[in-house]
Order: sequence, then C-alpha cells, then structure tokens
Amino acid sequence: MLLAAAGALALACVLTELVRRLALARGLTDAPAPHKAHRRPTPHLGGTAVLLATAVTGALACLLGGVRPDGATAALFLTGCAVGAVGLVDDLRPLGPVPRLVTETLAAAVLAAVAGLGPLAGAAAVVWIVLVTNAWNLLDHADGVMASVATATALATAACAALAGRPATALLTLVLAGALTGFLTRNWPPARIFLGDCGALFAGYVLAGAAVLAVSAEGGGRGLAVLPALFAVVLTDTALVVVSRLRAGRSPLRGGTDHTAHRLRLLRLTPRGTAVALATASAATATAALLVHTAVLPPWTLLALLLAAVWAVRLLLRVPVYRAPAPTGPLGRVAGPRTEARLPDAADRAPSLDG
Repeated sequence: MLLAAAGALALACVLTELVRRLALARGLTDAPAPHKAHRRPTPHLGGTAVLLATAVTGALACLLGGVRPDGATAALFLTGCAVGAVGLVDDLRPLGPVPRLVTETLAAAVLAAVAGLGPLAGAAAVVWIVLVTNAWNLLDHADGVMASVATATALATAACAALAGRPATALLTLVLAGALTGFLTRNWPPARIFLGDCGALFAGYVLAGAAVLAVSAEGGGRGLAVLPALFAVVLTDTALVVVSRLRAGRSPLRGGTDHTAHRLRLLRLTPRGTAVALATASAATATAALLVHTAVLPPWTLLALLLAAVWAVRLLLRVPVYRAPAPTGPLGRVAGPRTEARLPDAADRAPSLDG
C-alpha cells in the first residue's frame, strides 16, 4: 500500500504539471481580482490530476497488489468520480449549487445502499457525506490549505479502514493521500495551480464516504465520536464562517475572506505558516480519532476536541474580518473603508457555495 501511495505521489506530480501547462495554453485559468491573492492567471483544474492519479494508481495496485475491491469501496470510488466530474464541469462553466448538491446526494444514497446501511443509518450517512463534502470544498480557499489538511485526514482514515478490515478502502484513501501530496508540490504557497471544484469535491466526498465505511462496524458512541474528530478542522472552519456571517447579517452562502486561514493571515502568519498550522491541527485531531477508533482512548475523551473547537471559534470570531459599510450622506454613498478586512499583502481566494 505504501508503494501505491508513492506511485500516486509521483504520478500526481507529473500530471499536475501537465495539466498546469495545458490549462495555461488553453486559457483555462482563474483570473486575478481584488479579493484574490494571485496576481496572474492561475490554472484551477488541478483536481483532474488528483482524480486521475488516484484512479490509475489504485487500479494498478488492485491488479498487481492482490487487493480485491469490495462492493462498497468500488461504489465509493465510482460515485466519487461522478461527483468530481460534476465539479470539473463547474470549473469550466459554473453550474450553481443545485446540480452539485443533487449529484452529491444521489451518489451518497447509492453508496449507503451498496454498503448495506439501514434506512436511518443510510439517511444519516447521506446527510453527513453531503455536509462534509461541501465543507471540504469551502476549505479550498487558500494556497496549500485544503490539500495539506486532507492529506493528514486521509492517512488517519486509511489507518481506521485497515484496522476495521476494509483493505480496499484503506488503499483508496492512502492512494488519495499520495495524489494530494503530489499535487501539493505545485499548490504549496505561492500556488502555481489550484485544486478547483473537481479536486475538492472528489477528495472531500471520498474522505467522507471512506470514514463512514471505516466506522460503520463500530457501535454506539465510538463511531459517532470518531467521525467528527477525523474532520474536526474542516467542520470547525465551516462552523466559524456560518456563525460569523450570520452574526454580521450576511448570507452563509456568500463567499468571503472570513475563513480560518484568512483570520490566521490577519494574525500575521505567513501563507506557508497558515497551511502548516492547519495541517498540524488536522494531524492531531485525526490521530485522536484513530486512538478512539482503536479503543486506546474512550469516546468521551473527544469532548476535549469539541471544547477546543468551540474555544477556537470564539477566539477567531474576535479577529475583525468585516468593516462597517461606508456611510451615506445626502448625496449618496461617500468614500469609506472596504467592507472586507484586507489581508496582509492580499486577500485569499473567496469561495462561495453558489460557484
């Protein structure tokens, strides 16, 4: 399995550079804008390299390594490809949230059915997978952040799957971790290519679904505790922006420079330091989840993670990311400060659920 992950890393390095050059030649780039960090057109189709590297390496590992994919893992990969394909279309021509959500819901429903989950467990799994998939997509807003956090999560998920007797699921997530690491060689700040919806949705969906498969055999509170702990960083970021926007009277669906990474940048962390900090936090929480999964720690110990997440949200909410709108006078709007706090050097890419 480690050899397969190394192969995915190497293949992703090559494919990412090929995709980057092809996208530049075809003009398939994300144009600079006042609210974006990059100062030149940057390709945003890096997710295709991650998906292809995962698919090719995973297939070869199954054929040559003797790992026979079970039905649930095969369904996870195939439905993940469908979600990634819709993301690719959205990268090329924005679709809006409805087609993405419909595809994610149908894909998760197919996975739950193939995995043999009951009606209640299946419905809960669908809601969970759709929620976490979109949380990962929201996390893709700053160079190196989503891929590095997802790599740490994928490694822990692979370990959980292997210990749960799901070698094919472990292989898939381990290969995904290798592909994301290879992509990071071109996405590390300053990024030369972005992941895009294709990569963020594919990776997020596979991780969410793999975690469900890995803990589905766990009964009671252990499985329920492991899932949010594996994804603590991404869920905390989503909670932060939703609470922040509601408190500011903004739509939660509106993109903005108010994520965890943006606030850390305002606290003077460098782009690389921000990515390292969030990846380290993800590794720590995922390790705690793994220890609970293996019964080294009791499930209730993860209450400490919940308290830490609440504490982090409360602290980060104090970082001023919104400014008061410019005052209006008898002649209309007058000059005033920007409505978004300016990041050091520049603001990062601002994601939005509406594309």
